[in-house]
Amino acid sequence: MAKTDDIDGGDASTRAAHRLFEQWADVKISDGVEPDLDRLCAEAPELRSRVEALIRGFHDLDQLLPAADDGAGPEAPEVSGYAIGELIGEGGMGEVWRAEQLRPVRRGVALKVLKRGFNLDRAQLRFEFERQAQAGLDHPAIARIYDAGVAEDGRPFFSMEPVDGLPINAYCDRHRLPVRRRLELFVQVCEGVLYAHRRGLIHRDLKPSNILVAEVDGGPQPKIIDFGIAKVIQGPGDSPHAAAPQTLTELGQLVGTPAYMSPEQASPLRTSEIDTRSDVYSLGVVLFELLVGQRPRAAWAEDGDADRGEPPTPSTHISQLGAHAEDIARARGVPLPRLQKLLRGDVDWIVLKALEPRRQDRYGSPAELAEDLRRHFRDEPVWAGPTGLAYRTKKLIRRHRTAVGAGVLALMVLLGTVAGLGVGLRRALEAEKTAREESALAESTSEFLVTLFDGTDPTSFDPSPTARALLDRGAARLDSDLADQPRHRVRMLESIGRAYQGLGALDEAAVLLREALDFRRQDSATDGPTLATTLHRLADVLSARGELDAAKGLAEEALELRLADAPDGLSAEVADLQQQLGVIAERAGEFERAEQLYADVLTTREALFGEKDLSLGGTLNNLGNMTARRGDVEPAEALFTRALDLYTEHLGPEHPHVASTLNNLAIMKGHHGGLEEAVELHGRVLEIRRAALAPDHPDLGETYNNLGVALTDLGRLDEALEMTRESLEIRRKVYGTEHFLYASAAFNLGRIELVREALGPARRYLTEAKNIFERTLGPEHAYVSYPLQSLSKVNRLEGRIDIALQQLEECVEIRLKTLDEGHPFVQGALVDIEKILRELGRAEDADRIAARIVPQGVEINGDDGDEGDEGDEGDEATS
Repeated sequence: MAKTDDIDGGDASTRAAHRLFEQWADVKISDGVEPDLDRLCAEAPELRSRVEALIRGFHDLDQLLPAADDGAGPEAPEVSGYAIGELIGEGGMGEVWRAEQLRPVRRGVALKVLKRGFNLDRAQLRFEFERQAQAGLDHPAIARIYDAGVAEDGRPFFSMEPVDGLPINAYCDRHRLPVRRRLELFVQVCEGVLYAHRRGLIHRDLKPSNILVAEVDGGPQPKIIDFGIAKVIQGPGDSPHAAAPQTLTELGQLVGTPAYMSPEQASPLRTSEIDTRSDVYSLGVVLFELLVGQRPRAAWAEDGDADRGEPPTPSTHISQLGAHAEDIARARGVPLPRLQKLLRGDVDWIVLKALEPRRQDRYGSPAELAEDLRRHFRDEPVWAGPTGLAYRTKKLIRRHRTAVGAGVLALMVLLGTVAGLGVGLRRALEAEKTAREESALAESTSEFLVTLFDGTDPTSFDPSPTARALLDRGAARLDSDLADQPRHRVRMLESIGRAYQGLGALDEAAVLLREALDFRRQDSATDGPTLATTLHRLADVLSARGELDAAKGLAEEALELRLADAPDGLSAEVADLQQQLGVIAERAGEFERAEQLYADVLTTREALFGEKDLSLGGTLNNLGNMTARRGDVEPAEALFTRALDLYTEHLGPEHPHVASTLNNLAIMKGHHGGLEEAVELHGRVLEIRRAALAPDHPDLGETYNNLGVALTDLGRLDEALEMTRESLEIRRKVYGTEHFLYASAAFNLGRIELVREALGPARRYLTEAKNIFERTLGPEHAYVSYPLQSLSKVNRLEGRIDIALQQLEECVEIRLKTLDEGHPFVQGALVDIEKILRELGRAEDADRIAARIVPQGVEINGDDGDEGDEGDEGDEATS
């Protein structure tokens, strides 16, 4: 056989024949199989006879063939300075043994040694190449080489970092890693491959079994192994024949694992095309397998066919797997519909770009692949995705939503304007004129939104505006930009008004929505459903502001309009408005009416959509809150459990709607003796919301508030104080200091200070809460009774007994407007009144109160009647 450094001698046909033979020999040595000569010589059939002659010489020499197998298995090598353990792996050329290095340092290693029987320089050269290639790499995602030498029997060896891990796909499935964690782990692999590329090596055999994952410092760390068939990339100053590794690269063109090979690597006629993008393709196959548990096409495992065409998207592929798809979804910790949703869009596009059959269409490097995944994490448009305006707008809004805290829902409302137009466009297919108008309106709306965000110029005075600043900018531009487009302007008035509501800027929201309603009432083109939608939206805002009578009037007007189209009441819009009226009634303290409305909504939605529809979740929560308020624990828990099952099935266990239901369940547990369980559930809610929401989101304010209440009731006052202060600060930022939710947090701070017997701060917070409740909800609202009862205790402790008695009597009077006398909240206040009357020596009056106290199975402590935690209302389902 010709020496490797003599290959370029002789005429051109001789050199070409030698190169084809070396390709054949490389596969024979590494994989133990003989390549198909027809395929190998397809483009140069005239060279076939020369190649066959070289192959005959190879067999005649019989120097590369392994020794005969006696069936006893490999014998452990003897290596000076190492204690050899068991065999842990075996490949075409090498064996890997667990070992302990004894000197110069004592450590566990994996020792790889050339198999017995490979006696020619070529085999040893390839083995030495692997050692040299991997020895020059020092990266956390690549297994390190420690030492090298020759065993006692003359075989070369090298020792490397032991990786006590699993193939990356097996590790992810065993630990049930969700999609996001799998992608983050895969990004680390991309970084390791990129490091190798920058040091002149293409791996060429990337597959799960060569990417092991071990636990390092309590977390997963991928380790890329087996650079035995890597290809050296010629550097700018390298001589093409100067070093053995460079020459050896020319020999390794047809090796690898067919199922993970790029089309150019799988073809013996395209091996000159192999570059770093071939590793990108292999990474794409690995990523596909991490996401859906299978390679893109099972047939790829059997052959190296380069004509593979377009692979399926991961979300499409998993939908075709039948019952097995459910198992795959469980291994990723989500229901199947949720997994498909997580894969659809960005992830599908990224995988397809990595798997492009034409290398020029793929990512140019692992760096680009990793960066596109990071862009997906950051809600930025991915390079693999579409370039359309709608997609870019959606990404811009979602990205700003994440950055601005309380704008999470607000900015999505703006996008909802564009999405809503899609429905209008579909309807308009039946009327060409309407279609033209809607199309122009959609384009105008999209451009308005994009230019609103494009104003965030990094060179401007305000390079990172808040959601509030963006909305202020949009509201200010309505008159100048849309003065000649009144119907477009009214849509944007409504959208920005709703966005202001999401930020808690209720005054600004009310101004814009009132203006929109005025326009709708005067516009002759406004039909009943459109007017009902605007009425509904303004009623939402007024209800949140505490203007409950006005909100109720608007919602009832909207309901009349909807009933005109659906006299039997069986429509989603009617159910939405009944739900809104239920929320208004609940906020007004009309709990029986609220409960009846929620029950009607549940019946309507079940009739329309069935018992498993996602829209039932909010109604089940609202009805559960009312049922729990009456003290019917088991029916309430059944309603919450049903809502929890719906949300988990449709949205996954980490969705904020799941957190809302857990919040309601926790409050009920806390009110009925399950304080430890309540704290645990509130803690779970906090985990979900911290992961999903910005730090100043209103729902986080609610969670801190409710957890603070439960911790107070458990006596863990320092923790309770910390949680409640967090809640108060968030609500101050979001709602200001004249909102009943801010007052709720102030009330709970007052309760904690009261338990700590810090009477001055307690009085200050409780009085502030009482005054805000009275101003925003009215002096006879049920919420006013809670700080009244706590203030009465402050006055008792300070010796103001008469004032304390007066406050308790007022508390009972308020509560009896919405509760029966036997309700625990009323009974608790009566117990306190009886105690005070006896302290004052008014035995006869005390006896009259005692006669009103219903004997209970458990002791009633009047001071526990305060209700400082807040249940989550279900969606009000705005049209």
